[in-house]
Amino acid sequence: MSLKWLKFRSRKAPCIAPCIFLLLIVFLAPIVYTSARNDWQKDDIGDRKSLVKKPVDPVFINFLVDENNQNPSYGSAGDDQGSLDIDIGEWWRLDYSLEAGKKYHVFLVGDWICNETEPQTDYDIKTTYPDGSSIWNTESAGLPEQVANDDDHQYFVPPMTGTYRFEIFNDDRDSKACEPAIFMLIEHIDVNTRYSQGLEGRDEDGNEVLFSGWAYEFNTIAPKIRVFVDVPDSLDMYEVRLYMMADPDVEIGYSINELGVPSGDLFIEFDGEYGGYNTSCKGDRNIDAMDSCEHSGRDMEFAYDTPNAGNRTSEIFYYLALIAEHDTGTIEFYFQTDFDPPEITPIEPPIFGYEGEKTKIEASINDESGVQRAWVEFRLDDVVDEIELSFDGENWIGFLPYFQGGDFVEYEVSAMDEFGSTSSVESEFLVKREASIVLSMYKTRLIGHETAEIHGRSSLESTPLTLTFTNGAISKTYEITTDEDGSFNFTFTPDQLGQWTCQASYVGSEITFPTLSDIISFTLESRPTQLTSSLSRSSVKVEAPVYVRGSLTPRVGNMPVEIMFVSSSTIFTEIVYTDDQGAYHCVFEPADEDTWNVLVKFGDGFYYEKSQSTLLEFEVRPLTMIDKVQNMCMMLVRPPYLYGTFGVISIGFSMVLYTKRERIAPLLPKSIAERMGKPKNKKKKKGGTQSYKRSKK
Repeated sequence: MSLKWLKFRSRKAPCIAPCIFLLLIVFLAPIVYTSARNDWQKDDIGDRKSLVKKPVDPVFINFLVDENNQNPSYGSAGDDQGSLDIDIGEWWRLDYSLEAGKKYHVFLVGDWICNETEPQTDYDIKTTYPDGSSIWNTESAGLPEQVANDDDHQYFVPPMTGTYRFEIFNDDRDSKACEPAIFMLIEHIDVNTRYSQGLEGRDEDGNEVLFSGWAYEFNTIAPKIRVFVDVPDSLDMYEVRLYMMADPDVEIGYSINELGVPSGDLFIEFDGEYGGYNTSCKGDRNIDAMDSCEHSGRDMEFAYDTPNAGNRTSEIFYYLALIAEHDTGTIEFYFQTDFDPPEITPIEPPIFGYEGEKTKIEASINDESGVQRAWVEFRLDDVVDEIELSFDGENWIGFLPYFQGGDFVEYEVSAMDEFGSTSSVESEFLVKREASIVLSMYKTRLIGHETAEIHGRSSLESTPLTLTFTNGAISKTYEITTDEDGSFNFTFTPDQLGQWTCQASYVGSEITFPTLSDIISFTLESRPTQLTSSLSRSSVKVEAPVYVRGSLTPRVGNMPVEIMFVSSSTIFTEIVYTDDQGAYHCVFEPADEDTWNVLVKFGDGFYYEKSQSTLLEFEVRPLTMIDKVQNMCMMLVRPPYLYGTFGVISIGFSMVLYTKRERIAPLLPKSIAERMGKPKNKKKKKGGTQSYKRSKK
């Protein structure tokens, strides 16, 4: 297996430096190993198992010390006092009580880890769940083991609360030695999150008990960390300590699946900055990353500038130790890396408020540490009030009280995070009345000349409105005024077929919002029509009259009907009008001998649909000699020839009457007969002629 992912801690210095450092440890410094040992485990050497009561301290394996239980010798022969003994081919079982859902960092490190070609020791781990199921972790020889069951293979998250067994095997198939190892299980928690833990001070003899010290792991790239511990009055704390235990970017510890893991020496050495972790009051501490408690109830806090304060962005892994001194109590604590105030983003902030309605205030508030409180402070006429916002799972929401039309409201949305940092966003809105306009139509399908009857109701009394009618690109607007009760009626005559829409609008005022009604629709269709027609004759002679008769449906009077007469050489059109019953007629005297067709048409395609009759046909025949004589005779009895004919007949009749007057006179009345008698002044013929002489009076 490639070992490129493994980063070792490297500290290069002249040879004299380690020697001086070792002398200082032996003669001056406290014994780290003693304070770091897990004294809270119950060992059963016969069954090779241990019950680990305190899952925050390391468990030492094949860790050799001298006869005084001091001077740890990593990997050297000697007494195995104070550690578990796992020879080649043997195992040891460690039982831990873990809680479901918590995140634990579980790993095995130590001198046995080797990044060279011939590792000497191979440890494997078998994890058994409370239900009896188990999994194995079997990295190659010399590679550190990390027990995880999450998606990123970093942390172990128990699916159930109970006892979990971790069996550590010294695999005889690949091991050639029993090099020292350290098994570690510690709960991993998040920054900028509040936690609590029950603690108990030392007993009457001054000895630390199980819950005198507790610890957690966390990681961050923050340049600054603020640690705060809220101590109850019932408890007197000893110290709170911060340890840097892994910084893979500078080769302090390892990086396993992008998770920082301390190397074994960091559990027994402390250089003033890295390592030295312990949960005992006798252990080492970084004086720049700790605080003590002077008396019961006194809170502890400190701020620590991490190595990232110099513009680094390394992921550093820390252990926090909480140590009690007297009495009992539950502390609350957190690691603050978020020093920025909450970020407030208003969501659809109101530009206007509505009279008689509560005004909704909604905001998205983001903060790394979490929002502790959000509220709105609003001002109206120099009166200031405040409401709380509540979290709906996504945003923070609240409702301002009722206002009157014309009110001008200024408000400020504020938020405070878990650590007291606050921010605010100001805004304002004008309150107006909300108006309403409702349109309706009794008939939405218009035919022919029908008009649209628009009826409306509004909350606006005696107020001008605008009605807009639209058909495609055509738009017509009309100004109207509502009645005293807000109602109105309007008649519209559409001049375009198809669908029309109508909408009423109000421009608004200082205290009333602009308003639009809903859009109503109606259609205008042409009135369907139907024509009937017939011919008086199917065959006529030239210039003989043909009568075209028919009717229009609907029966409407004074409607123009177009009648077309078509022959092979002539087209003649006649326009006639219907009577009150929708009937029409036309007389046509064809002058050409031919086959004629007749087509009757009606409709403008707008108010009335276009329609036409069936095609009619008649034949025009030529005139015979008898027809021509008859026509000539008939011509004499028609004006103007009729007057000449009448004159000739009158003259002839007068002549006959004069020559036969003597025979006719007796048959006439006496007065008329005397006038028809012989003239009194008749002269005798001279030369065979008669002459008349006018009588003198």
